[in-house]
Amino acid sequence: MNNKSAIDSKISAQGNSVAHERLLVPEFLRQIMFAQAAASPNREICGLLFGHKGSDYIGQEYIGIPNIATVPNRFVMDPEALISALFAKKGSEHAAHLIGIVHSHPDVQGKSVPSLIDVLGHWSKDTLSIILYRIADTWEMAAYRIDATQLTTQRISVAIVSTGPCG
Repeated sequence: MNNKSAIDSKISAQGNSVAHERLLVPEFLRQIMFAQAAASPNREICGLLFGHKGSDYIGQEYIGIPNIATVPNRFVMDPEALISALFAKKGSEHAAHLIGIVHSHPDVQGKSVPSLIDVLGHWSKDTLSIILYRIADTWEMAAYRIDATQLTTQRISVAIVSTGPCG
C-alpha cells in the first residue's frame, strides 16, 4: 500500500466514528444546497454554512461560492466571493457565524468521506466540513470535524429539521 492509500485508509477509518454533536439543517437550506449540487452534476460545488454552535451546530444561512478550480473534482472558492461572504457576516454579536464549509462529491457515487485533499485543505478547525454526495439520483449530506494538522476526522450526525432560519 502506498503512502497516499495508507493516509486515505486512516481518514476513512476515522470518519466512521460519530461525535455527540449534531448538525441541524433546516429543510429550506437542504433544498438550496442540493439544488446547487444537482445543477452541477459533473463539477464540485462549494459554499459556506452560517449559523450558531451550542450543544449542536444549527444552520441558518447558506451562501454558495463560485468554484474556480481548474479540474472538476476539486473545489477552490473564488477569493473575492469568499471574502465578501465572510465580511458580510461580521459586525453584530447576534450575527450567524461560519459553522461549515460545504462542497460536493459529484463524481463518486456514495463518497461521503473527506478525501486527503479535503482534509489537507480544510482551513478552519472551528468549522465543519460538509460533503454533499449522491447515492444513485439522490443527494445526501455528511458532516465532519477535521483537524488537518493531525489528519483526523470525526463524523457529525446530520438532521434535517423543518424549522425556518429563526428556529
